[in-house]
Amino acid sequence: MTGKITGILPGTVIPLMQPTLQSLTPPTLQQRLVKFLEHDLAIPTSAIDMGLRQQEQSAPLPDNLLPMVLWQYGLITIEQLDQVFDWMEKA
Repeated sequence: MTGKITGILPGTVIPLMQPTLQSLTPPTLQQRLVKFLEHDLAIPTSAIDMGLRQQEQSAPLPDNLLPMVLWQYGLITIEQLDQVFDWMEKA
């Protein structure tokens, strides 16, 4: 083996990955909360989506009331709600 890269024609331009604006913007509290709900509490995405829709329809509710909306509609238990509040205190 000669250490050459094969399969690329001479003069071929290989684009470098440019960071997008989204990758430079830190995630919002709501985005981090959704990730916590999905990954740590294993709440189905469909339940979270439904909670987000209900929250939007009840505007002008603040974003941080998503856990209460999920609990109100029976999508999370009271124990999970406590876990979410604990997480939110640390976030």
